[in-house]
Amino acid sequence: MQQITCVPFYTAAHYMAMTQTQIKALPPRWCLMRNKAMSKAGWVAQNYITPEGEESGSVMVSHQKPQEPDPYILKKGIDPVAQAQDLVREVYEREFQSENSVLPSAFDPTVARNYFTDDIVAWLASGNIGAHPLYGAQDFDGAISDPMPDPQQPMLRGMITINVDFTNFGKKQRAVFFLQADPSKPVSALQF
Repeated sequence: MQQITCVPFYTAAHYMAMTQTQIKALPPRWCLMRNKAMSKAGWVAQNYITPEGEESGSVMVSHQKPQEPDPYILKKGIDPVAQAQDLVREVYEREFQSENSVLPSAFDPTVARNYFTDDIVAWLASGNIGAHPLYGAQDFDGAISDPMPDPQQPMLRGMITINVDFTNFGKKQRAVFFLQADPSKPVSALQF
């Protein structure tokens, strides 16, 4: 089984920054899981999920400062288009969470390298962005659809195209993301 996401969403860094009272007040987490063949998916209570290599019922808690995730590494045996779709979904989820917590945005220079190529990281760090990279506007008030592979050509010569339709202040728009493995990185990592 592969874990896609869990709700409520929080990173290890956010969790470690919470007080015991805040941790106890958290609602039970549910995780979206899918099988290896990607033919079935469904929600499972997190307390029923045991990561590979861990015995059932054992819980390991670390009080060390968590590190940011490694770049989004392509996993063998999993459709790269589905992985690109998950990466775009992760950027949107991270953006949403950063607006409501201490979690840094995917556009924060401290974590941008996990999602974007070096030239885009430099552009983000320059501060000369203008409009929000996800919404193409200064503000957002609307709804976002689930990221979907381009129906005409999801992948061409290693470039994966993911579309995100959204409504901002009543106007329908589309963000188009082009992702590919970055050969300049030591591992094959998907990046924008």
